[in-house]
Amino acid sequence: MRANDASETTPSRLTRFLAVASIGAVWLLSRPYRGATGDAIIYLGRAFADLAPETIGADIMFARDGQSRFSLFTPLYGRLVGALGPDAASFLTAALALALWLAAMAMLGRRLTQGRTLWAALICVAAMPHFYGPIFALHFGEPLAVPRPFAEAFTLIGLAWALDRRWIAALAALAFAALFHPIMAAAGFGVLYVMAVADDRRWLWLAPLGIVALAAAAVLRLPLAERLLVVIDAEWLALLRSRNAYLFPSQWPLDALVVGAAQAATLAIAASLAQGARRVFYGAVLGVGLAGVAGAALFADRWPLLLVAQAQIWRAAWLAAALAALAVAIVGVALWRRGGAFRLSLAALMLGWAPVEPALALIGSTLALTLHFGAARLGAVSPRVIGVAFAGVFALIVAGLIAGGVELAGVIAAKGEGLPYARLVKMHLHAVPVAALAVAWAARDDWRPPQAALVALTALLVLAAAMMWNRIDAPGERVESIAAPREWRRDIATKPGSVLWLDSTGQNVWLWLGRANWLADAQGAGAVFSRDQALIWRDRAQAALDAGLARDSILRPGAAETARRPTLTADGVARLCGASDRPDWIVAPLLPGATPPAGLAAAVWTSPVAENPPRRLAVVSCAAIRQARP
Repeated sequence: MRANDASETTPSRLTRFLAVASIGAVWLLSRPYRGATGDAIIYLGRAFADLAPETIGADIMFARDGQSRFSLFTPLYGRLVGALGPDAASFLTAALALALWLAAMAMLGRRLTQGRTLWAALICVAAMPHFYGPIFALHFGEPLAVPRPFAEAFTLIGLAWALDRRWIAALAALAFAALFHPIMAAAGFGVLYVMAVADDRRWLWLAPLGIVALAAAAVLRLPLAERLLVVIDAEWLALLRSRNAYLFPSQWPLDALVVGAAQAATLAIAASLAQGARRVFYGAVLGVGLAGVAGAALFADRWPLLLVAQAQIWRAAWLAAALAALAVAIVGVALWRRGGAFRLSLAALMLGWAPVEPALALIGSTLALTLHFGAARLGAVSPRVIGVAFAGVFALIVAGLIAGGVELAGVIAAKGEGLPYARLVKMHLHAVPVAALAVAWAARDDWRPPQAALVALTALLVLAAAMMWNRIDAPGERVESIAAPREWRRDIATKPGSVLWLDSTGQNVWLWLGRANWLADAQGAGAVFSRDQALIWRDRAQAALDAGLARDSILRPGAAETARRPTLTADGVARLCGASDRPDWIVAPLLPGATPPAGLAAAVWTSPVAENPPRRLAVVSCAAIRQARP
């Protein structure tokens, strides 16, 4: 495999500009910004908790916080939120994270390939699926105001320097990554160690020394290390397996195995084609990713040790996923140029990445490895056979794209809405076609598209990114940009207490009302880091379920919901509000035309979210109900 494309002429400044602009546009189009969603809600809530420790800071998620104090991101982001407000701070942080991440990957990519193949590789990084681990829930290069993309970016920078054998600079970059998110940086440290050992075998002594030091720290009950000897008890473990199933590889869906197999096959082939430090690098990335998942399966899943579960060592798979997306083009170009059976391997690898039935994709990844490492035995392969193989793969890919389009059309018809762009992007129907075009372009040195066509395509992509990246939802609809309901000051602004907002992830209470949540979905996200918080949250969720004031799936987020949704009733409110450790306020959205249940003294607010007709909210004082009882 050629590490660089020396035969190519040096591209002009205009060509380089067009390439950078196009890659950046595809990168943004594949990662639309949706504001403070997902884990960004938690970090935004943490920022507000630090700004208002007496109110939002009383939320069990922040009062018993077991994770955010380990990140430099928390104080930095908190100051930015305090200075700019939640909307601008979230937007700027997410934009900076994406820009830094892509620049870091480009820096690493230049150490692995050059010329057309480099540009094609970066296009693949921007367009290919960015899932890892349990899939769908977790991605590399997230368009969110969270610490993970920053830690990932500095990890990529550190590994780029490691390929240059700038060991001190590499170690410093990884240490800086760890200041943002030590779990995400851990994969980089593992790869750096393997590379250092390959460069100088004397570093082998560091591994047994580190194991002995960790064991001694655990025996001496030193902070954090002592958790290595703690087995998660049955009660806590049962909650984690239902609420945080992503911690346990045995509970991952089949799709996770499919994507992981394609990523592993790509990296294995890339390692076999590379030479010297690059071969060690690819092998180390693959090995560390597999070791992380295997370690989690053994010591968090089968034998649930607390420190291993909290360290989430399976997250090392993020680096393998990111590098596999980059290596798709490098491998594709090399296999095509080698010809013969290697082209058959490329066709099979395309099938492994394609949006087809899981069994077909797994067959594709397995066949790609078999054909690649057995190419020498196969000898010459007829061009007709290669043509038939690619035609068959293309037919299966087209069938998968059609099936995805039909599924998307069904969603549109069911919801009666316009094109759900965020869902379309998440399906990654564009990924394999874009990657195939990029590889075809990189593999043909003699093909020069008209510059006018490149300018037009780049302008179209940049315009689409400018229009779509920040407008998946209208900016005015994002929770972090909406002011509190007007009735807030009239009814409860001067009255303390926690709030249960039905059918909300929790951000409404933190951002609009400036209060602690009594119960919210987001509070269950960090259940592995604090047993007390986890069990308090579980008991509250069960109490709300018993009163009909929580979704049936609150304790099992991945499970299909039954017909029962949170419903405000006088009996349910009486049951929930009776005890002293229950919420002080309940806020419940009302259906159009509905009124609060009879016998329930409730104020009615108008939701600040722009809707037609305006949604109304019923507000009940649990504190008043308790005070009225004899």
